[in-house]
This record gives sequence, structure tokens and C-alpha cells, in this order.
Amino acid sequence: MEKAKYGGSILEEVNWWTKKREKSLFGELKVMIPEIALLKGVWEHNKELWLGSFPFHFALYLFIVNMFLLIIGTLLYITGISPLVIADSNYFWKDFWIVYRTVIDVFWWAGSIIGILGAIRLLFVRIVNKGMALYSNASHYFNIILIGAIYTTALIWRLTDQRALFNLQMFYYGMMTFSHEFVLNAKVMLPGIAYAHVLIYIFCCRA
Repeated sequence: MEKAKYGGSILEEVNWWTKKREKSLFGELKVMIPEIALLKGVWEHNKELWLGSFPFHFALYLFIVNMFLLIIGTLLYITGISPLVIADSNYFWKDFWIVYRTVIDVFWWAGSIIGILGAIRLLFVRIVNKGMALYSNASHYFNIILIGAIYTTALIWRLTDQRALFNLQMFYYGMMTFSHEFVLNAKVMLPGIAYAHVLIYIFCCRA
């Protein structure tokens, strides 16, 4: 741990392979969490890049959290623990679904908007900053535009579909049950922008 302060390691020591290595889960987490969640290294070495990189990545974290929330909500319905409609729920589940859908909606709006702003900022920096431009290739621009398309299609979907939250939840239900028959006798008609969003999301996950 002492050597880590100046970038050293156990490899500096004589016969290092014969000595017991000290491990600290807390120490690893102390370094990993700020780096992953806040992009600490980027902030310390390139604040101009961080202004675009942080919102760009943080928006993706919000989308990932939403994905897990939607899976949990779908499982609650599939297992019969709770009805999916607020009106059919008791007091506990009614409050739960209100909070649940509010969180998903806030994360959807916030992730879409700050993600788009982050993508625009990253493109601007890589084009305008001569130093960054020298080290940027086509794949860098392609990746930014591709992930930016996830945020853009998500925002357009939310703006143009009055039943976006319900349709999104039912889309997860269909995926997790391998069924095209949706619950509540409600036909879910996803707009074209929703299919574009899903396809781009899947492409990014596979890339």
C-alpha cells in the first residue's frame, strides 16, 4: 500500500515472488469506485475531456439502473407478488409503483438529456482540441455517435409516446416471458423510434 502512493509495486523488492502479497478489498474499492463512478483519473489529468466524458458515462449508468429496475418490476408481476396496475394494488404496492415509475421516468429523462449533452461535448472537444484531434480516429467518433444515438432515440421516444413508461414495462414483460401476448388485455404498440432505440442498444451491448 505504501508503494502505491507513488506508483510503485511489490516488483521493486528483491525476491518479490517469495514474499506474501498484501491485499485490501477496501483499498481496491477506494480506488475503483471514484474512478468508475466519477472518472477521477480523467478529472485529474484532463478536466476539459471530463466535462463531456462524465455526463456521457453517467447517463449510461442511469440507463443500466433503469434496466435492473424494469427487470425487478417485471419479476414482481410474473411471480404474482404484486399486480402491475396501480389501481389494483393495495396501499403498500400502490405507493411502491408510484415511486418505482417516478424513479424510472426521472432516470429516463435525466439520462437522455445529460447523455446527449455529454456526447456533443465529447465530439466538440475531439474536433476542436488539436491535441485530442491528433489522437482521435474514426472508431472514437463512431462510438460517441452510436452511444449518443441511444440517448437521442430514448429522448424522442419519451417525448412522442404518451404511454412510454407502460410500453417499456410491457416490452420487458414480453422479453422475459418470451411472449408476444401482453398482460392486462392491452395491446402494446411501440413506435418506430422505440424499435430503433432497442436495436441500437443491443448493437452497443454486442460490440
